[in-house]
Amino acid sequence: MQRMEPTPHLSYSPRAPLSATLSRRSVTIAIVLALTAFLAMVGPIFISSLANIFWETKAATYLPPADQLALQYDAANGTYIVPPLPSCWRHLDLGAGRQGLILLHRMQCDNNDPVLVAVSVSGGTSALGGTGIMLITSVQSREHRPVPFNTQWRALEWAAGASRVTIQVAKPDPADPSHFTFTGEADGIRHDMDGWLRADQSLLISERDTRQ
Repeated sequence: MQRMEPTPHLSYSPRAPLSATLSRRSVTIAIVLALTAFLAMVGPIFISSLANIFWETKAATYLPPADQLALQYDAANGTYIVPPLPSCWRHLDLGAGRQGLILLHRMQCDNNDPVLVAVSVSGGTSALGGTGIMLITSVQSREHRPVPFNTQWRALEWAAGASRVTIQVAKPDPADPSHFTFTGEADGIRHDMDGWLRADQSLLISERDTRQ
């Protein structure tokens, strides 16, 4: 005769009350809604920050073509011609607007932290009266935002009164991260310019003395 195994004892937990189930669902829904609201608020800021970092990195190392112009002025018709900007410059328009951008590059003076330097050029009326061409400069650091702008007229005094002016984009000095150069021409006369980032994060821009 076959021996029968005893039937195992089954123990069932009592069913959770309906109120507890609804409470857990409410908590889950609240967490999901809070997370969705947080992502909706922070997401665009995070994406914008990533985009800025990307374009800052591009601009910091961008080297324009040797013959690229920043601005061309013709007094015969009173027009300022500004060539299209490279994409990395357009996305980081540091107040240049419709002006010509001469320089947008990472620079460093001595052992200071690197900064993003912008130099643009624009036509306008000087504080002393008369039409001329001015430089607008800014130095952007991680600790200094928004970026202040400085206007310099004297650096381009050679352009005042000229009937035709062209200014080329600047070239960073590969041997000195605090130095850049650019050239301009007024009525057929060439002018070589030097720019220096100083320890106080100001810019000194002046014409090079080519006299022998």
